[in-house]
Amino acid sequence: MKKQYGRFLLVFIAVAILALSGACDKKPPESEQQPVSESKSHPDPPAPNVVAKVNDNLITQEDWDKEVSRMMVGFMRSGTAPTDGEMNALRKTALDNLIGRELLFLESGAKGVKVDDSEVDQRIQDLKSRFENDESFQQSLKEMGYTPETLREQLKRAMVIDRFIEQEFASKVSVTDQEIKAYYDAHPELFTKGEHISARHILIMVAPDADDAKKAEAKARIEEALKRARAGEDFAALAKEYSDDTTKEDGGNLGIIQKGQTVKPFEDAAFALKPGEISGVVETRFGYHIIKVDSREESEVVPFEEIKDQLANYLREDQIQQDISQFIKKARTKATVDLFLPESG
Repeated sequence: MKKQYGRFLLVFIAVAILALSGACDKKPPESEQQPVSESKSHPDPPAPNVVAKVNDNLITQEDWDKEVSRMMVGFMRSGTAPTDGEMNALRKTALDNLIGRELLFLESGAKGVKVDDSEVDQRIQDLKSRFENDESFQQSLKEMGYTPETLREQLKRAMVIDRFIEQEFASKVSVTDQEIKAYYDAHPELFTKGEHISARHILIMVAPDADDAKKAEAKARIEEALKRARAGEDFAALAKEYSDDTTKEDGGNLGIIQKGQTVKPFEDAAFALKPGEISGVVETRFGYHIIKVDSREESEVVPFEEIKDQLANYLREDQIQQDISQFIKKARTKATVDLFLPESG
């Protein structure tokens, strides 16, 4: 299946140290969408850099930019870039996500949901354990515009919302074996894998309009990584050292890739490789890549028993998402949501 399965709300470390996902990411059906343009807009924000206000809670331009960056991870992982229209839609969805989270946070407070400081301390330690040392953790915080204090604040908010969702939505949803099998039988196209590969890459980013000096510097760096990879050094370790992509912390792992999911130069190079082979330097609009294919499989139908548990999780989370979307829709009609955007925002 093409959808990601995981907890409906989690802390994700990639481009950002902290990013909420799941609770507001899934867009409701067209008839239920409430675009940001439907909220009241005002020309003068209550403070500089504020783009929205939910009751008394403020959403800043920085919050919005970070959410957009988080949502861009999906595009970057697949090697594709959004069109102008997709980018505009993504920015509006990102702001809707932030507004939705504020509504969930406000309701969490109204319901008396709390998280102990000791729980936050433990979660921060879990985050730190993903890094080689405290220095690299602090550097990542700095690069993403977080301080230890703002990380703690945002993380505690995330955990409060997570607990509220568990209490009010997740604990009340279940799916039966019959529902799982019915969905599997009704959507065979979702469970047919085309030819696919499992691959890793190292990306040295360089803008298409970069000057010759910057391109030469990037090319030299990727060729250095390629030389070491072909000399037998661990590819995943090299990805952590060299790559500019968000997958670097996972050793450059791109997961399963099917044809049509990445830009053409990347696809052509990747699907020409045998398992264990490493490509030469591949240039795309994102910069320079080297690719390693871990495995490849021909087209196949995924057996029901193999996908059953994953599908059960998906159907359960899908229902949770629908319930949350309905809650946010109703809560938004009762709240005061003001936007402070230019006409084109």
